[in-house]
Parts: sequence; structure tokens; C-alpha cells
Amino acid sequence: MTAPIETVSDRAAGAAPRALLSEGSSLTAREVVTCLGPLGSHLEALDPNAACIARFSRWVRRVHRCPRPAIDPLGYLESATRVVVERQIDVVLPTHGQAWLFAAAAPLPSSRLPVAVAVVAAFERAESKVECARLLDELGLPQPRRRLVAEERDLDGVPFPYWLKAAFSTAGQEVRHVTDERSRRTAVECLLDAATMPVMAQQPAPGQYARCRACSIVGAWSLPIRACPSGPELASVPQPV
Repeated sequence: MTAPIETVSDRAAGAAPRALLSEGSSLTAREVVTCLGPLGSHLEALDPNAACIARFSRWVRRVHRCPRPAIDPLGYLESATRVVVERQIDVVLPTHGQAWLFAAAAPLPSSRLPVAVAVVAAFERAESKVECARLLDELGLPQPRRRLVAEERDLDGVPFPYWLKAAFSTAGQEVRHVTDERSRRTAVECLLDAATMPVMAQQPAPGQYARCRACSIVGAWSLPIRACPSGPELASVPQPV
């Protein structure tokens, strides 16, 4: 029988909440550590790499080795559950694609992780660029014109510049900026010739690129969203780790 999970309410009053990051290698994980560490939060991380970036943070108490979730998802979930029980973790913070895995595993009887994620169907709808575009249409939200592309001739008549996007990608690897015939040919070779998922072409959106960073947990932490526009006029801000 699995031991009950002790929560912050079972420990001494005023004890720092214990959070487990789903990985410790990404810059996203670094940002979470940077936000929560100075607040006195007890932070730990899961990662297949013992020398991940979180390992070198003053704010991270421990990094737990685990299987790679893309190779052994059940082994990863077992590791997460074990760490939560043994280390008395109050909340698991999914900083990357592990959020989908936690959602997909929610129906499993052994899934008892203290994590707040949407249902897996919502992930599949929002994370697919094609499905997300359809969702924006349903909600009546404006977006640039787009076209589904199954073969190169489907791009005929699409004015330059545009973006050619696979439905799913990591860090923009399956997104190409098409500005002329040469870049179109390169994009087609990368995304269409060996396509395993839907691809769409979409016109660029006017405006300034920005990223929003936030972390908010009701009852434990609450931080404002910070908009981080790109551009040479924005000075870099040191991030203590």
C-alpha cells in the first residue's frame, strides 16, 4: 500500500511549501527557480541529468534522477510519485511537456500526484497549432489568415512572407519563415516531404513579440505576470540562480 502523502498542513506551522519541478534542464525551470527561490520555497527537481541547470542553483535543495519521460513515461511517473511521497512534496510544478504526461496519466489508479493540469483533450486542442487556430475561430478571436497544406502546390498563391508550421513542435524546430522561393523550397523539404502531422501556412501578425512569465499558486505563492518584449531597446535583466 502506498504511504499517505503528508502535506504542509501536517508539518510545523510556517514551514515552507515544498515544490517539485517536473524537470530541471530548461530555461523555464530556471525562471521558476528564480521566482520561487527568493521567497523561501523549498524546491526540488526531477531530471534524467544529474548535472542539469537546476543542480547548480542555490535555491534547489535536491535533484532526483529519473527516467526520460519520452522514453519511459511510466518509469518517470513512478519516480515522481516516489519522490512526492518520500520528500513530502506539496505541489508538482510541470515546467515543460511533462504537463501533458501528468494529464494523460490522471485516470490511472496509481496517479496521486499533487499537480493542477487541464484534461488531456484540452492539451491536444491547445498545443496543436492547427487545432488552436480552429479554436480561435470558434471563439471569434482575430488571427492572421491561414491555409492547411498537404503538398507544395497548396502554397501556390500564398503571398510572401508567411510562416509554415507543423501542428506540433518544440522550441520552434518545426516552424519556418518563408520569405521567397528559396526559403519556400527549404521549408517544404523540412516540413512537407516527410510530414507526419498536419502543416499550415499562416500570414505574420503585426505587432511586437513578447513573452509572459508568471507563477501563481493560490495559498502559497503569487507573482505578477511580467511582459518581456524583445528588441535592442530592452536592457537585459540579471536573473539570480
